[in-house]
Amino acid sequence: MRTWLNSLRQESQYYFSYIAGLFVPDRQPRYFDAHPNEPGDVSSWSAPDWRLLIEEGRRQQDRQLALIEALRTRAQFLFTTAVTVFVITGVRVGDLIDRGTLGLAAIGALGLSLDLLSALGAAALMFIRADLGTIDAAKLSQQAPPIERYLAGAYSRLVRPGENTIATHNSVFRRAAFLLVLGAPVTGVLWIFVH
Repeated sequence: MRTWLNSLRQESQYYFSYIAGLFVPDRQPRYFDAHPNEPGDVSSWSAPDWRLLIEEGRRQQDRQLALIEALRTRAQFLFTTAVTVFVITGVRVGDLIDRGTLGLAAIGALGLSLDLLSALGAAALMFIRADLGTIDAAKLSQQAPPIERYLAGAYSRLVRPGENTIATHNSVFRRAAFLLVLGAPVTGVLWIFVH
């Protein structure tokens, strides 16, 4: 139970660091340390081995970019859904306040908070820069031959930050979806009681 609570607390901290990144310019969110492997020294490798590592590095980088784009697409759908549910819930809460049904209005306010947090998490995924490295051709041109040795090392160093970013983005998306799943039923309850 304690491990689960620690995990929940840690994921919540990361979630709110993403949301804070929406409002604080140049704030880089925190990332999970999900990829434990450190890159090795490839300086003594042969040219065919460097080429093989470069090829694998490019594949991994392409996969990471595709995963981030897929997460952004899902975040856009989640954001739209969360905002829609937020607006509908807000209208219902307003009706309840006008009627003096403050108990149900308080429940609606809780639903509004959950919907808003979901929408903000989804927005953060859409707008916060993903920490995926790239190969800088200008910097590459400044390296001494053999270039393949430098490039192979660079690709091996790009994997870890990208995997950590993807793990954190996945966690933020799951949390945002979970908050919407908690908040949306409130709208259903309010719909039943407000005609």
